[in-house]
Amino acid sequence: MSGPTPTDPSPTAPPAATAAGAPPTQPPTAQPVLTRPWPPPESWAAKHWVQRSPAASRTVLFLVAAVAAVGASVLPLDRPGVGWTVAALGVATALLIAGGRVRADWRWLLLGAALMTVPTLRAAHWLTALCVLGACVAVALSVTGGRTVRELVFGVVVLWAGAVRALPWAGAGLRRLRRGGSRVRVLRTVALALLVLVVFGSLLASADAAFADLFEALIPQLDLAAGVRWAWVFAVLGLVVLGGCYLLDFPAGLPEPTPGPAGRRAAVVEWAGPVGVLVLLFTGFVAVQLRVLFGGGEHVLRTTGLTYAEYARSGFWQLLVVTVLTLAVVGVAARVAPRETAAERGWLRALLGGLVVLTLVIVASALVRMWTYQQTYGFTVLRLQVEVVELWLGLVCLLVLVAGTRLRAGWLPGAVLVSALLTVFGVGLLDPERFVAERNVARYAETGSVDLAYLSRLSPDAVPALAGLPEYERACVLNEHREALSASYGPAETVTGWNLGRARAREVLAGTDPASFPHCRPAR
Repeated sequence: MSGPTPTDPSPTAPPAATAAGAPPTQPPTAQPVLTRPWPPPESWAAKHWVQRSPAASRTVLFLVAAVAAVGASVLPLDRPGVGWTVAALGVATALLIAGGRVRADWRWLLLGAALMTVPTLRAAHWLTALCVLGACVAVALSVTGGRTVRELVFGVVVLWAGAVRALPWAGAGLRRLRRGGSRVRVLRTVALALLVLVVFGSLLASADAAFADLFEALIPQLDLAAGVRWAWVFAVLGLVVLGGCYLLDFPAGLPEPTPGPAGRRAAVVEWAGPVGVLVLLFTGFVAVQLRVLFGGGEHVLRTTGLTYAEYARSGFWQLLVVTVLTLAVVGVAARVAPRETAAERGWLRALLGGLVVLTLVIVASALVRMWTYQQTYGFTVLRLQVEVVELWLGLVCLLVLVAGTRLRAGWLPGAVLVSALLTVFGVGLLDPERFVAERNVARYAETGSVDLAYLSRLSPDAVPALAGLPEYERACVLNEHREALSASYGPAETVTGWNLGRARAREVLAGTDPASFPHCRPAR
């Protein structure tokens, strides 16, 4: 027979089993793609930074858009001005209103807002940069908090991580917002109408001069560079507010540090020996400084062969480094020194306390040296800045001394950071460039020596003080400031770029004759 045998597979029969009792072989199917959850379940974010809602709320989206749009419209990137203060107040207000599962710390926000008043008051660009940096730190800590060094550093960094992590969260909120409500459709229609108006209106205006005049009268002329700048500021401010709102809704927990090996405390002799040698060395140095202080310039000239000003210049920078290194030594010694018994705590207080007190004398010596040097060779902004840093280091020494009395320093890192931000704000209130100009004008009246080229390079903050120079020198320096002010900022102040320092400078310059001594140019 030619029919199929029992062993032949039938075209319609199921495939034979490959083994006794095994099910028939199934045709191959596509394997499911295994996706890895994000963040991974074993990651730090999955354990310590849990997102409890899938989408941002309407309030958060509105605050982000409003603050970013207003800030981008008023913030002048090319100059200090009132727009910086307005943008900062918008960020602070948004974070206070947002308030998710935790509330923003109003004290940090108040400190940040105070720092951002300086761009309205002072025209110095370097001062604005310092205040913006300090305000960013304050805003970050207002939504993260922290007391230890580790927590403070984490709080500053995690704000930007939160801004990136919040982008999908904000995108989900926008999609949910788009699906509901006629209000969104109206806004979308308006945006599309404006886009059509700008694109087609620009093309038609370029095709006909008469229509171009009408179009420019109705629509402000577009500036590509200004548009890019606006978009950039909008993005940065939007990310700051979005990251802050995200952290207020979903606080990021800092994982506990891995405990180190036990027995890391050093014996008293191990840390007290080096610190004791340093205390003896500082004691000898302080004794010499007291002799110099009471002996004056004649003692210095007799013992060193240097003038008092040369002696002051030769030692300031070394003393500044010594102050910084001493604070580092105190920090390390306080970390490794044992304090279980009363004797160990007594050694710790006596040696470290004595070292800090002697360091304060070194700080005073450095400040006297720099002040003497400036009285002899003139005042500059850089010299004033390093003096302020030395003063701040002296304040840190006092804070360390207070913390050491009870051997509790949990509050110290936050206090040091606050003191640094308050120091920047204090420098802004001091009006440093005007202060430097006033001191140089007074020194010129006493000695007849002045660096006109340096005074002509100061910011407009210095102009009111420079009006106190004699007639020729005043005209010489003010002509330079008049040209620089007009070239950099234009003939008048804008609304959002208004600045008190430049406004005062314009008033002074308006009362002087630019034709006076027109050929005077300070040597540069």
